[in-house]
Amino acid sequence: MTIRALRFVYLVAAVFAAVAPAVSAEAQPKVTLVFSAGPTGGTWTPMAAATADVIKRKYPELDVLVEPGAALVNMEKMRNDKTDLAWSMTTVLADARAGTNSWKGKQTDKPLFVANYYPNVWQLATPAAADIRKVADLKGKAVALPPRGNTSLSEGWELLLRVHGIKLDDLGTKSYGSLTENARRSGTGRRWPWAGRPPSPPHSCSTSVPR
Repeated sequence: MTIRALRFVYLVAAVFAAVAPAVSAEAQPKVTLVFSAGPTGGTWTPMAAATADVIKRKYPELDVLVEPGAALVNMEKMRNDKTDLAWSMTTVLADARAGTNSWKGKQTDKPLFVANYYPNVWQLATPAAADIRKVADLKGKAVALPPRGNTSLSEGWELLLRVHGIKLDDLGTKSYGSLTENARRSGTGRRWPWAGRPPSPPHSCSTSVPR
């Protein structure tokens, strides 16, 4: 979320209270805030909906519209004044504000950190029978990756591989999909990678993954 937008929530509530203290909440005009969440089917959308519900209960004169997004997309939307609230990751936020990495030439000071909802832990998992003991062992191997355009791919996989001296092109056959799809693919010898966005750690898929 952004402190710019959060301050807007408090500012709107204060203005209505000062200008029309005798007017009921039902009579006050609604002010709509846009909350850019995550991809459809992911955990960021219900989390945004729950947060929006808290805001609306606290400030009945506000309405919060939750729409799909993603960490990188949300910062771009914030930069172009297309959203008031948004989820993102600390690395993406830092790059956007500094104008570094994928944000070179697009620096913006509009998004500001407000709250940390949870540590975004990522795990790299492989079938127990796979002969993979370190990241470098993935070179030439078939790998199941996050969906194309997913922040976990650009801000997770690519950075991790770079640290270990390899890149995406060094991997073998690549397939792109969700955690569930990747778990299924592990039964065909592919390595399913990132999990951990609550509440879906790798062990939640263990019953469907051949051991």
